[in-house]
Amino acid sequence: MTEFSIILPIYNTPAEYFRACVASIQAQHYADCEVLLIDDGSTNGVGTLCDELTAQDSRFRVFHQANGGVSAARNTGLRAACGQWLICLDPDDWWEPDLLESAHARLTQHPVDLLIFSYCTETDGIRTDFSMGLPEPFQIGGELLHDLQLGLLDEPHRVVKTYIGGPCYQFVRRELVTKYQIYFDTALRQSEDALWDMNLLEQAGSAALLDKVFYHYRIYNASNSHRYDSTYPQLVEQINQRFRAFGEEHQKNADYWPLIGSGLLKNTSSCSRFISSTQTRPKPTARLGGSGSSFSAPAPAFRQSESFLFRNFTGLGKFTRFSTFFSSGYHPTL
Repeated sequence: MTEFSIILPIYNTPAEYFRACVASIQAQHYADCEVLLIDDGSTNGVGTLCDELTAQDSRFRVFHQANGGVSAARNTGLRAACGQWLICLDPDDWWEPDLLESAHARLTQHPVDLLIFSYCTETDGIRTDFSMGLPEPFQIGGELLHDLQLGLLDEPHRVVKTYIGGPCYQFVRRELVTKYQIYFDTALRQSEDALWDMNLLEQAGSAALLDKVFYHYRIYNASNSHRYDSTYPQLVEQINQRFRAFGEEHQKNADYWPLIGSGLLKNTSSCSRFISSTQTRPKPTARLGGSGSSFSAPAPAFRQSESFLFRNFTGLGKFTRFSTFFSSGYHPTL
């Protein structure tokens, strides 16, 4: 069996970023992997680059599909994967060359369901590391897995301060996904990562940490055409409904419910007012998700709202989660 399945959801990724991403996979010291390229209806020629890769490297497979968004693309990869371990990689980011080698060594020595590692951001040549600061080997089970769930709902509850979930910063045992049918909710436009993580942590028996920066998350301005969408308060309520349903299905205890009520639900109207007030003012930008997008918000409002949005909408796009209130560049129909 192949050890690692690497899933890349691709939609109109700039060619130079995509090539750099692929180069970081091909430069891995450990080569027992397959690479699933999910071309989600790209129109900029990157799909042709995917076809060329499959002809050059037998580890690469490409799937061309009509555009359905990042969740649909990731689900295609999850269902097609053959490896023992699953990992996603955004096609404009890149890895350190020893990621797979380090993961192989750690998982061989201490098999777990989830292996979480550290990352950094790259903005105009400036690198910012987000390390866990915990001793290794550090293994998590039982109540600590529940605590990781609480940390996804509310930042002050994080037992691992840099754990933000998402499919790009952790290796997941494929059997966990297939046995419990843990796939991304394609009806959600935000928080799909967080909900996926909640389900993983609910079913996982153990997790471990690799406190080394292996993932480089590229932040760049891919668009400047974003505007307020009056449906976002309804979308936030949809997220609330999903997390309430999750809590009811799994009979979550008393420490779970206040984080839903005081976080996502309470701030729906505040979020709407914040976005409305920023439509026509100066526009710093930040990226969201795999193929990049930006949002429009004045720097002062950005700083004032960061803690509330970062705290209450985790798992939405790394440290720029607050940008999920604005149009996503991944899905052209949004």
